[in-house]
Amino acid sequence: MYTTAHGPQPISKGNTYFVNDSTVAWIVTANGTSGTPAVIYKGHTVLDNKVSLRYELIYQGKRIKVEERPEFFTLADGQVGFERVFKTTDIPDGVELGLKMHIESITSDKDIATDNKFVICKSAAQDISGKTYKTIDGILSLKNNAVTNFSVSITPKPFTDVVKTAAPKVVNEREERVFALMTKSDCNTCHNRDLKTIGPSFRTIAQRYPNSPKISTMLSDKIIRGGKGSWGEVPMTPHPLVAKEDVAAMVSYILDLDATQENRERATMPVSDYLFEFKKKSTFSNAKTQVEKPGLALNIYKLADGFTGTPEISAKTAPQLSGVANMLHLSNFDFGFNMEEFRGNFALIASGSLNLKKTTNAVFRVVGSDVSKLFIDNKLVLENTGGQNEVPKEGELNNLKPGKHPIRIEYF
Repeated sequence: MYTTAHGPQPISKGNTYFVNDSTVAWIVTANGTSGTPAVIYKGHTVLDNKVSLRYELIYQGKRIKVEERPEFFTLADGQVGFERVFKTTDIPDGVELGLKMHIESITSDKDIATDNKFVICKSAAQDISGKTYKTIDGILSLKNNAVTNFSVSITPKPFTDVVKTAAPKVVNEREERVFALMTKSDCNTCHNRDLKTIGPSFRTIAQRYPNSPKISTMLSDKIIRGGKGSWGEVPMTPHPLVAKEDVAAMVSYILDLDATQENRERATMPVSDYLFEFKKKSTFSNAKTQVEKPGLALNIYKLADGFTGTPEISAKTAPQLSGVANMLHLSNFDFGFNMEEFRGNFALIASGSLNLKKTTNAVFRVVGSDVSKLFIDNKLVLENTGGQNEVPKEGELNNLKPGKHPIRIEYF
């Protein structure tokens, strides 16, 4: 498979046998409710000239592992086929896993075989040169914590270079212009728009950094000067000969790649120029050497995957991670990038002091898809149970006196 993300690529022509029109083809059904899981590709292995692909599906705090072995085969009569063998693990009781499929170039429903259940949702037929070919959309049910076999016997059909149903190509002039700049300045050597190569993908960069003038300037300077550390030990080479206006155009394009998500977040919380920086510290360091610093003391506690309700966390409970954070308005990407092991059930408690120089009124807002609590002067000021939606909740405190006010945020 090829894309134009790195400029012109080789082209192959032919009929398509399997098409995945869904952004995520997996379906998880739990307690009678179906939803789309987050999918993490965990890599592949090759053994005896056969490839195995590994995925991890995350849904409602549950992590399901899937290993797939795709294989081409030839039948005795010369007909070709495609087999997919799935092995699932860690599927809890009461949870079912399904996979959407779109299959073409078959002549009969009997060309599809499985040792489990395949439900046909939609079927269509096409006559080519006096022969009927079928197109089928269906859902394959996978066995829980077991192996599921699925195969399709394919009947090659005549290929026509002109596809009548093909949509006209939409040319994104801005993207084409920026890609030309990237090709000229060697960006494509280390970066891809959608996939990690030597460096992070442009889309991942957009998810990490908010789109603001301050951030745009910072990234532009970094491209020109080079550096390392933000994405690992591989350094980014400096680009002093690239015109500043060209760098600015590339940075603007990159930061706009997640504009839809960012606009949704801005609707619930004002945009911030701060970059999340979680610095780990030893929980065994001498307390006397700790100096008061700007930010919030942050403790993170890993909870059992099956945990429900609000946990009891006392001063004696040991956190798995401690540090100082300069902001708490974190996106899902921040947790994915910095704290992969805490994507499941966890508790986060941040504490510090609100330092006021004069009597003031203040409005506080908490946003979260789970339980968020805000305490000031050891009193519960706000509690937000957003459920599945990130709903902001506001509260106002009047006549806050000068001095230090202890503040604590709990997130479960």
